[in-house]
Amino acid sequence: MTGGAGWEEAFVAVSVALDVKVDDALSALADSSLVRASEIVRGLRGESKGARAYALAKALATVARELERMELQ
Repeated sequence: MTGGAGWEEAFVAVSVALDVKVDDALSALADSSLVRASEIVRGLRGESKGARAYALAKALATVARELERMELQ
């Protein structure tokens, strides 16, 4: 994915949006992929509901942009 986010962050974001727990989404990733998903994980484990919502929305916006870009090709 462009914009600095990798497929790992997209995977975690979409999983959480589909009501999968963060830890369950992470368990599906290889250890080497966990590092690349660390930014969204920090956000999703934030103390405030707003911080968690922002992290999810930001990651899902990137996913939506990439899907749109793929459709336009």
